Amino acid sequence: MHILYLQQLLVPPGGPGNSRCWEFAAQWAAQGHRITFVSSAAHIPPQHPVRRGLSLPCYARMDGVEMYLLDVPYSHMMPLPRRAAAFVQFMLKARRLIRFLDADAVLAYTAPPSVAALGRWAAGLLKRPFFLEVADVWPDVPQGMGLLPGWAAAPLQQHMRTCYAAAERIFAYSEGMKAQMVSQGADPERVLVSPNGVRLGRFGPQPLPLHRGLRALYAGTMGRANGVQFLLDAAARLHARGRDDIRLTLIGDGTEGARIRDAAARLNLPNLEILPPVPSGDVPGLMRQFEAGIVCFAPYPVLEANSATKWFEYLAAGLPVLINYGGWQAEWLDRHACGLAAPQGDLEAFVRNLIALADDPARRRDMGLRARRLAEASFGRHVLASRMLEEMQAAVQAGSSQAARAR
Repeated sequence: MHILYLQQLLVPPGGPGNSRCWEFAAQWAAQGHRITFVSSAAHIPPQHPVRRGLSLPCYARMDGVEMYLLDVPYSHMMPLPRRAAAFVQFMLKARRLIRFLDADAVLAYTAPPSVAALGRWAAGLLKRPFFLEVADVWPDVPQGMGLLPGWAAAPLQQHMRTCYAAAERIFAYSEGMKAQMVSQGADPERVLVSPNGVRLGRFGPQPLPLHRGLRALYAGTMGRANGVQFLLDAAARLHARGRDDIRLTLIGDGTEGARIRDAAARLNLPNLEILPPVPSGDVPGLMRQFEAGIVCFAPYPVLEANSATKWFEYLAAGLPVLINYGGWQAEWLDRHACGLAAPQGDLEAFVRNLIALADDPARRRDMGLRARRLAEASFGRHVLASRMLEEMQAAVQAGSSQAARAR
């Protein structure tokens, strides 16, 4: 099968960000399928093997995966109007290219919602089945955070309903995202949960040391949605209680990064450190230095449906996971006894959870072992990629059979 894969911000191995799309594509290509990405090179460093020495726009190939890379700069640090302009620019450039391509199926990754529209258009142009991979539900997230005025939400909702109706299958990154899409009118039979997952082979779990105290890691974006100020407040409360044996390390950057670093410098806490981002290849080794992983989000209920990469990576690394919100991840942590969740925005409950792990190293070690087992049983990307491909193949074959009967 030849899949035309539309992903504006493709991240190959070694690039900065989530490389799930690439990992899935490489696995499918190794199985004999042809995968052609249409993407920008915004998240591919100039010296990365994928594009070293190439001028944009360009065609490239790596690990059996084909790529058309368009010159559309993008960064999460850009102001919103510039990011919106980049979405439109990519869609227009990609449309001109896709007119000369063909495939057996079109798979579009969103966010942004403009790529969903691009995928629906491409599938109609090529007269091929349309599949949608949803890592963020629009406009639910910006609307739920108060970032989107009501006059803009309604047309976006209608746009996404049209895309959901056109898709043969929709692959949602979490159970919560599926519920959000179904509430917008998506057919629940066509929405399949395909969690973000993790490449298990990158992470070698090790038994956690049996000592009191705790070294906890937050590794990820520092943006408005992440609400990382919450972790500074937790460190301050722990310090006030004389619990400097519980150390919080924050690694990353984002639109709130400079403000968070300035606030941490003013607090000058001995149990808090903030470090710059590290290459994705260094993340597994980094996690071996810690005894718990933290996922933090600002107190907006819509964000409880997230499928943050670090949640899965902590599990694969054998780390108990601490989160400051409810939702599907809290339910899984409780059901499998591999982490602790505090109610959304409840700083005191979160601090109690940190202390509970610090003071019970045997429980912490058991949680870590169960975390790895959960990752192996439910979140390995190798298995998730196979399931996703099987669903697309079944839908394509069913469509071909219907067309043959119609003739």
